[in-house]
Formats: sequence, structure tokens, C-alpha cells
Amino acid sequence: MGAATTVPPFEGIDPDNINYVPKAYEIHKLMTSLPEGWIRRDPKDISPNQPPYLHEPSGQVSWRNPNHVAIMKLVNQEDNTTTTPKHKMVNSAEKNSKSSVKSVKKLRLMLKAGAPLGAVEQKASLEGIDMGSVLSSSDDDDENNSRGKSQVIIPEILVKKYKRMLKAGIPMDRVQQLASIETDASPEQVESIVTTYVPPVSEITKDLSHQKSFAKFVKMKNAGIPVVAILNTARLQGFNVDEVTAALEGRKNSSSPVALVVEDGPAVKVIDESAEKRFDSSNLEASIPPHFISLEGNKVAFPSARGCNLTALVRKMVQTVAKTTRFHDDSAQNEMIVDETTLFHALGALKGVQFARDEFNCTIGNHMSDELAFSKRHGFTEMARSVGMVIPESFDEAVDIEGLDDLVASIEEKNMNDLIRAKTLLADSYYDFDSLHVIYSPGSYVFAKHAGGGGIDSVCQVVWSRYTQGKTILGKPMKYFQLCVRYIVPLLDGKTTFAETVQGIEMFEGVRVLDGGGAGLGLSFSPIRGDERDEILLKQYSSRGRVYNQIVKEITSGKGYSYMEYEKGCFSQKRSGSFGAGKASVALASGGRVVLDLDAALENGHSISVGRDDMIEGLHMKMKEYKLHLKLADAKGDMVLFSQIPEEYLALHWPTLVGFSLTSKSWGDVTIDGLKEIEFDKSIFERLVLPDSRKQMIRALVKHTSCVEGGFRDLVKGKGEGTVFLMYGEPGSGKTLTAEAIAELLRKPLYSVSM
Repeated sequence: MGAATTVPPFEGIDPDNINYVPKAYEIHKLMTSLPEGWIRRDPKDISPNQPPYLHEPSGQVSWRNPNHVAIMKLVNQEDNTTTTPKHKMVNSAEKNSKSSVKSVKKLRLMLKAGAPLGAVEQKASLEGIDMGSVLSSSDDDDENNSRGKSQVIIPEILVKKYKRMLKAGIPMDRVQQLASIETDASPEQVESIVTTYVPPVSEITKDLSHQKSFAKFVKMKNAGIPVVAILNTARLQGFNVDEVTAALEGRKNSSSPVALVVEDGPAVKVIDESAEKRFDSSNLEASIPPHFISLEGNKVAFPSARGCNLTALVRKMVQTVAKTTRFHDDSAQNEMIVDETTLFHALGALKGVQFARDEFNCTIGNHMSDELAFSKRHGFTEMARSVGMVIPESFDEAVDIEGLDDLVASIEEKNMNDLIRAKTLLADSYYDFDSLHVIYSPGSYVFAKHAGGGGIDSVCQVVWSRYTQGKTILGKPMKYFQLCVRYIVPLLDGKTTFAETVQGIEMFEGVRVLDGGGAGLGLSFSPIRGDERDEILLKQYSSRGRVYNQIVKEITSGKGYSYMEYEKGCFSQKRSGSFGAGKASVALASGGRVVLDLDAALENGHSISVGRDDMIEGLHMKMKEYKLHLKLADAKGDMVLFSQIPEEYLALHWPTLVGFSLTSKSWGDVTIDGLKEIEFDKSIFERLVLPDSRKQMIRALVKHTSCVEGGFRDLVKGKGEGTVFLMYGEPGSGKTLTAEAIAELLRKPLYSVSM
């Protein structure tokens, strides 16, 4: 068989036919005949999200035909010259010019915002937009384009890419070839743009942030920290060791020019001092730009250069309030712009970071237990990790987020009238929705109403607060206030930890009474105002922590449990049965004795269940976290744990525990405020109506065989330590009284079973 011949698809068709396309053969040939090195891959061999065209020598891929430019020129040429009176071709670009212009502008904005070129190319192909029109000059330059050829604008992200390629040693012609494929720019335009590229202010800010870090390293050296440790820290933080060494030695590295940013009205001047000054750490403060800049329209700009911890923190804090991050319209400086109102709503969260930082720094130079020091450093450490901040492992170095205090002061100064109004309301025992953040200042203490059940309050500490914005189901704007508090909860093995709960308050209108609880309008967390009444309550609640510490000492000393007495109304019996298990009934009207053993309670399926649902849920979550903590092979340093509650956290302890009542013979929740030491009556044994010789024998047996006294132990563990008595006699002869008297004598719990 002979070689196959290509038949022109429109051969023999009348030019006046509506289906006739001028120069269709040339267009068909360009579409099917690819340039040298290019192939079209079989759709079966690639996934749907992979470009079909492949340049085998270089590995370059493309969504569009490599002959796309030539095809479009040929089509446009025919559209301009063809004037068939019967079937005049209508240019689709003219027909949809308005929608096309909007799509091109949208794609340009995507490139300007830093979107990947491949993603923009794919979106352009889906919308039928020529990528060349997207990369060409904007509509504002149409007048200039009419005079000569269009000027291609290369996105800044690609300019940086080409510069990195040149720095890596890739020849200019290879860079120009790649640029022509990606942007349709000519080699001359590529060389001109790449070689004359001026970095934006964000890159200069990045270099200046390095200078600021150099100042930190100099301070570390002046404080006596070894140079080796400083260089190791700099290396871990991603800094050039040679540059840091030059900074420590008081000289300047020639490969790192110093640039200053000077504000001159609306303009920004860049001054290169690489050849004018030697590196001097004392002059660093003058070259460091501000951490944030106030803009017109109640906006604040934060530089997003690498190492700007304040910018990362603000981004994290305001994301839950409103998504306000955007790019400058006039340049891709990658600066974060935040509305001042949004910052004001996040003021409580920023103050929460200040509170965590101050707790971290108070561990420096203070002699405190390792558990307490770790608990104070834990909050800021977790926050710092989330923003990429490096925390020193040494206990001799303070931490800070530079610019945080200035930002908080600036927010308070700009909203001074609102703050004064809120404080005036609080002074008169009133509050409204906009004054809630003043009530709940981070680090302050609040009373959690009915935390341990009806009428049993608890003390909590505010961690952070913030206002959040959202919409209702109907689309109306809605604002909420969120409050996070922490409190001490018991775990297994006598350990305690911090539990946290977050409460949301919906927006309300009008002014309310601070102490008002009628009609459900009272606050669930009442502020502690520091008057005499509140001070008395704080001292009373601190006794809960002291009682719990004493209980833990008894449990961990080898005894395994604590035996105490509770007052009437302080024990809530657990319900039994499949439908009532784990729930609590009303408190018992009588007092009695209780055995406190949290581990045994959990083994029998009982946990703290009396109290507010949100706080109980926080307690249960911490119990699950502790169990997971125990399962991990290396669980050191992952969780805040206290063997004994520190003095300053005594008032924060949860108001109830789980115990077994010997009076009701059931498990239940017992209020710590109602617990007290048992006053054992030793005279009961003396009042037994038994012969003196018999009582002397019983006393000798129970004392010398008791494990507490170090007496006899049976060979079989748990058999009863050899102290099993069989007493018989008529009712009323004193059998039960004898057992009760022995329990009083030994200070042991007595469990009575009736047959």
C-alpha cells in the first residue's frame, strides 16, 4: 500500500458555502504538525489534570498547541480580510468583548495575587481566553499599544523565578526560551526586565528583618552567651552563618548589601548603603522599619517578610474574626492589610498572648518547681509553634514578639472612647455587648455560675476573648463574643491539669445589670471585682485545692484511698441501671462517710458528671487526653500535669470529686466544700460490753495483724491478711458494734452487708 496522503478538509467546497473556512488547510496543518521536539501525548497515558503537549528535550509541558500563536495570527488575518457579502464571518471576540475584558482582568488579578501560572493558564483555557492577552499590557496601555507592538508584562513571581535561574548558573538563552514559552515575551524584553528588576519593599523588609535579628544576636553576645551557641541558633532559624558572624564581629558582609526604607509622603525611597557604611550594630535601630503602619481608611499594614512574628500572629488572631488579608493593588508587596475594627475585635486575643508571654518570662530567675515552670511556659510555647517562632530551651532567656505591645497600645489609643465608656458602665454595675471584652481581661478571675451543680460556683481564669463576625441563616450579619477560661481538674494517679472551655455569647441589644440573673440575662461567668466579699470567696475556694492536695497525699502514700466525712446535701448518688448509669440524682439529705478513690471509680465506670455541660465536657476531654498521654512511648513534656496543685492555682480546682458512700453504699459526686476529716471515737471500743480479757485479745489481734502497723501478712495476697473473725450470738449481743468499734480503733472504713 502507498503512503497515506493528507486531503485538505475543505477541498472542492464553494467559497460562498457557509461551512467554508478560508485557508483551512494551512490552519489544519499547523494544528496537526507540531514543531520539532513537541509531541501530543495519548489521553490514555496521562491523567485529566496533566497537559497534553510535551517538549521531549526539555520536559516542558503545555495545555495549548505550540503553534497556537501562528494559528491565531492566521485566523485574525483571515477575519480582517474576509468580507463575503452573503456569509460574513463575525468575530466572536467582538461579540463577547465585554465579558472577555472582565475575564482577562480577573485572570490578571489572579497573577498579581501570586496565583500559579499553570492554574491561571488552565482557567483561561476553560473560559476560552487567550493567555497572550492576559500577559500582555493592561487596558490602560491600549493607547500605547495602538502606536506599536504590545508590551508583555511578566508577573513578578516569574521575574523572581528567572533571577533565581540566572543565579544558579543557567544561561540567559535558556531563561529567555522558557520565558517565551510561559509569557510570549521576546528575548530582548526578558533580558531587559530580568536585568533591571527592582525588588519590592517586601523584599527589602525581609532583609531588614534579618538585620533586626542580627541585633538580637549581638544582644545575645553582649549577654555572655557563647558565639558557638549563637551561630547554632542562627543556623536553625535559617540565617546565613557568615552574615551572623560578620554582625557579631562588627563588620559587614560584602555579599549582603544593607538597604534602608525611608518614607517620604506617599512615596517610598530605597537607599543602598552597601558602599557607604560599615556594619555597626549600634545603627541597626535606625534601619529597622516599623512593625506595622497605619494607612488611610482605618487600615493597618503589616510586612509579611520572613521572620515577622507579629504579622504571623495577627494573621492567626484575625482569621477567626474576619478574612482581611489581601495584596496591594499597585504592587505585589505581599503586605497584609487589616481593618482597624477587626484588630479591635481581636484585642482580647492579642492580650491573651501578652498574658501567656508574661507567664513564660516570670519563670526566669524564680525558684519554682519544674511542674509549675512548665505550666507557665506551655501556653506561649504552643502559640509560638503555631506561628513558626523559635522558643529558647534555656530558662535564662526571655521571649517576646516585637511590636506586640506597641500594637495593643495603638489599638487601645484609637478606641479610647469605647474603652472609657465600657469602664464607666462597669463602674456602675452595668454592661452591654460591646463592653464584654473589658469584663473578661486575660489573666483575670471569674466565677463560673453553677459549675458543680445547683448553687455550687467555681473559680476560673480568663485565657483569651474575642469578637467574631458571621451571618444568620437568613444572611443577616451577626456578631458573637467568645470567651476561653481554664480551671484545674483531677485525673488518674493523683494528677491534675488545666482544662479549658469556650463559651459564646450572642449579640444583644441594650444595657444589662452586671449581677442580674433574672429571665436568663445573667452572665454565666461573673467577674471578680476585688471587693471584700469576693476576696472571702476566693479564700474559701482555695480551700478546695488544699483539701484535694491532702487527699492526693493519702492516696499516693501507699494507702490507695482517702477516708473522709461529708455533710448532708453534699453527696449526689449515681443512678444505676442501663438508662441511668453515669447520671446523678438529687443530693442525699443525710451526711455520712465516703471513700475517695478516683482510679477505682473510673474502673467501675463512674466519672464526675454533676455540673455544667460545657465545663464537664472539658473535664472529660482532658481525661481522654491523659489516657492517650500514658499510651505514648515518649510522652514527656506533652501535657501540663501537677502532682500537687501550686499555691496560686488552688482556687481554680473543680468543686466536686467521685467517691463511694458507705452510708448509701453507692458511688456518687461529693462536693469538696462539704468534706472534712473524720473524728474517730476511740471510746466506743472501751464501751463494749465484753470481758476485759476478751477485749484485750481482740485489740492485740487487730493491731498486730494490721498491715498499717507492719504486722502479719498472709501467704496469699489479698486473702485478708489473716484477720478474719467469726462472731455469733443473738440479736443485740453486740456483734455489729464490735465490728464498728474495731473500725474506729483502726481508722478504717467499714462496709456492712445485710443477708
